[in-house]
Amino acid sequence: MRMMQFASSIVALVVCGSTLAIGCAGGGDEAENESPREVATGPETLTMDLDNVVAHSAKLSPSLVRVDIYDRAGTPQFSVDYQLGSAEGETIRWTLLAQDGAEAQGAPVEGSLRPELDELPTLEDSIKGALYLQSKVVNSLEGQEYDNYGCDLPSWVWFGDSCGSNGACCDVHDACYAQNGCTASSWYWTLPGGACDRCNGAVVSCILFDNPGPSSCCAAGNCGQPR
Repeated sequence: MRMMQFASSIVALVVCGSTLAIGCAGGGDEAENESPREVATGPETLTMDLDNVVAHSAKLSPSLVRVDIYDRAGTPQFSVDYQLGSAEGETIRWTLLAQDGAEAQGAPVEGSLRPELDELPTLEDSIKGALYLQSKVVNSLEGQEYDNYGCDLPSWVWFGDSCGSNGACCDVHDACYAQNGCTASSWYWTLPGGACDRCNGAVVSCILFDNPGPSSCCAAGNCGQPR
C-alpha cells in the first residue's frame, strides 16, 4: 500500500510508452557496471540509474526518507523507509514486492531493523542502504548461505566493492556474525531485536553513515573466498 501511494508522486522518472526507462534510445550500448548516473534530482528527491534497476529516494518529511527500487520495466521491487523516532525502535522498515526474474508471490514481504538513527541518511546513502538490504533479504528468503571474506554483493551495486570506502563495514558484520553464530538467513529469519538482528542493523548503519575504508581482504588478497 505504501508503494502504491508513493508511485503516484514520482515525477522525476523518464517514461517511454508505458514502461519506465532511462535513456530510451541507444541505451543498450552502455558499459556494464558503471558508476550510477543521476538522472533526475530535486531539493528533496534523487533518482539513480543503475545497470539493471532504477532507484528513487525522497525526503517526505523532516523525519522520513523513502526509497523505491524498480526494475528496468518499471515494476516496483523493493522499498525502504528510514524513520526517526519510529514506534518500537523500528528505524528502518523494508518491503519486498518482487524479485528479479520472478513474479511476486502473494502479499508483499515486510521486515524491519532497529539501528539508532540520530539523523536521516542523505538521499544517495539511503539508496545505498536500500540496495544492500534488497540483496541480503532476497538471498535470505531464497535460502542462500554464504560466508566469504569481504562484501557479498551483486557486481552491479557500485559501492559493493570490498576495497571501496565501505568495505570494512562488511568485516565488522562478519565478526559480529561469528561472535553470535549468525548466518545469512538472519536477514529475514531472525528474532527482532536479537543479536543477529543487531549485527544486520549495525552494518546497514555503517553503510549509511560511515566510510571506514577497504575490507581487510584487500590486503590479504582473499576477497570473495570462503571464510
